Amino acid sequence: MAAPRLDRPIADQTATEGRSFTLTFPANTFSDADPGQSLTYTAALSNGGALPSWLSFNSTTRTFTGTPPTNSSDVIVRLTARDPTGQTVSDEFVITTPGRPPATLAIAAGANGGADKAEGNSGTTPFTFTVTRAGDTSSAVTANFAVTGSAVTGADFQGGTLPRGTVSFAAGETTKTITVNVAGDASVEQNEAFTVTLSGATNGATITTASATGTIRNDDTATPATLAIAAGANGGADKAEGNSGTTPFTFTVTRAGDTSSAVTANFAVTGSAVTGADFQGGTLPRGTVSFAAGETTKTITVNVAGDAAVEQNEAFTVTLSGATNGATITTASATGTIRNDDTATPATLAIAAGDNGGADKAEGNSGTTPFTFTVTRAGDTSSAVTANFAVTGSAVTGADFQGGTLPRGTVSFAAGETTKTITVNVAGDAAVEQNEAFTVTLSGATNGATITTAAATGTIRNDDTATPATLAIAAGANGGADKAEGNSGTTPFTFTVTRAGDT
Repeated sequence: MAAPRLDRPIADQTATEGRSFTLTFPANTFSDADPGQSLTYTAALSNGGALPSWLSFNSTTRTFTGTPPTNSSDVIVRLTARDPTGQTVSDEFVITTPGRPPATLAIAAGANGGADKAEGNSGTTPFTFTVTRAGDTSSAVTANFAVTGSAVTGADFQGGTLPRGTVSFAAGETTKTITVNVAGDASVEQNEAFTVTLSGATNGATITTASATGTIRNDDTATPATLAIAAGANGGADKAEGNSGTTPFTFTVTRAGDTSSAVTANFAVTGSAVTGADFQGGTLPRGTVSFAAGETTKTITVNVAGDAAVEQNEAFTVTLSGATNGATITTASATGTIRNDDTATPATLAIAAGDNGGADKAEGNSGTTPFTFTVTRAGDTSSAVTANFAVTGSAVTGADFQGGTLPRGTVSFAAGETTKTITVNVAGDAAVEQNEAFTVTLSGATNGATITTAAATGTIRNDDTATPATLAIAAGANGGADKAEGNSGTTPFTFTVTRAGDT
């Protein structure tokens, strides 16, 4: 049976006093040539004594752990591998336990631009610097700090003096933040660099990086003129349109910043809900707003045309553009709303005889003649409406009309339609008769419509003339006037008189 062997000796180790130490040696540090045999591990000092109390060994995970105390001695560890037959092999390595390094302090500008910022226009802006302690952190340490720099004065900082103070670390603390509050102002000036310097570290700490730089960024500029538009106060741009004339809608343009010179800007009205017809002059308004030197507000007036049409509220936009003399437009547009103030008049229907004698005609001698009547819808035309019609009259019968019955039916208006025609077909004949009047009457209007003129009259003019009466006499038929006289009494002779034409 072969003994285990050492394949990869463990290197010497260092465990710093007061800091956690861990060492796990690889599984292939030792090996055994005999197949199927596993190794077990023990650890002791090289002289056979037990490991120091601060150092423990887990044979299952092959791991040494512990934290050496102050003034620990170096340790020579003997690690032994044993196979199931009891054969062993060992490796020795040294764990050196140096004392803790002395505390060191280093200052740096705060992360993410913490010490490189705009100053702000008022109040204070915190600039941060991070002081990091390395090495021995077992005791409290303090250090002084002071702000200096040829580009800064006390006026640049909160309190009006160059900041100074103390940064303090409690035992175990490794980072502290120094906050320097920079005073904001509105003065245009150069960027200003300043230095925060550490000094006077206590408890044996040394300062490895004594200073860090901050930069106060100027954020002030000579303010250019700005223009902003808004709807006029007190509903100046949100009104009813009126039923006639014009209604003024107002918008206020405010100039800020530099007001020392004249400035102009263009304005134009736009909007998908409006057309030129909604405004005075019949076109979408446009023009120029002008500021003289020193002026800060101007009013744009847009005159909206009144009407009586029922419609939706209509939004429109007044937009500024093309500002002059270096002015910028910060709020370019404002919205006005034209409020509908019209109500829908209920639909009304009225019937009348057709134009140009459309319902006052000769009947004709044959076929049919169309007599027309016009039905007019007024008021609300937004929906479909129907009404019934019927022909009546004491002078007429069904025989006077096509189909042999008195006409009746329905007149129908689609949404938006305002006029419809009713056609009554009169039957022609050759009879001499009086003129015949008849009436077309509406009834049963739908969708809330009312009938204001319900009936209209048509007149069928007689176009047949009577032939003058004529008389003719002739001897009676069958020899009625050609007979023997007889020998006595009387014998009747007959003659026939015939009337023709007008009877």
